[in-house]
Amino acid sequence: MRSVRVFLIKRGEIGERVEATIKGRGKNVKIVGVMTIPKDLPPFIDSPEKYINSNDLQPADILIAYTLHPDLTLHLARLAVDMGIKAMLIPGEDLTWKKLGSRRQLLNLAGTSLKVIAPRVMCSLEPPTGSEVVDRFAEEFGAPKFVLEERNGIIVKVEVLRGSPCGTTWFVAQRLIGLPVEQAAQRAGLLAQFRCRASRGWDIFEGSGGIYLAGEVHMNAVMRALKRG
Repeated sequence: MRSVRVFLIKRGEIGERVEATIKGRGKNVKIVGVMTIPKDLPPFIDSPEKYINSNDLQPADILIAYTLHPDLTLHLARLAVDMGIKAMLIPGEDLTWKKLGSRRQLLNLAGTSLKVIAPRVMCSLEPPTGSEVVDRFAEEFGAPKFVLEERNGIIVKVEVLRGSPCGTTWFVAQRLIGLPVEQAAQRAGLLAQFRCRASRGWDIFEGSGGIYLAGEVHMNAVMRALKRG
């Protein structure tokens, strides 16, 4: 089976962990290109092609876009459609997705040829997603899956079957070894929140910030692994 080809758009340092994780741990998922846009952008961009144009992109199956700017995200959707890219992954915290009007515009631009998926946090992504190519991506990178081995009530080995694109799952796994089993799930949640860069506090659109969801999905993954054991 051909590898899933990913083109990544970073904004400043946002997206660096995703690049490192996929490059370092991807098996059937490969990054074919990376582009970095400035971290500091004006509130409104009348000429998005000054920041990104079709010559900057490469053929890919999935475009992961950390543009976090409606003008650039919408512009990228147009380019992705023109290039035949099958899917576009954007963080659910992108205002393009949060605001109903720009979300409709984004989906209209995507049409039936480009599947746009905006997981609230990338570690919540799991099949089925409605896109065959994103399902293949999410077999490796998305909602965490662990295999835990314990001896005399102490965790002695942790294997990551699937981990978050940002690498947090492997960070958590390394730090569970040596813990009493009864402490593992809660510690996993706290460790995930410690490393997570998602929003904190309260979000008017979705309630509590994404960092708490990241903690929850890692905690639940450990609980499931313990039950299977």
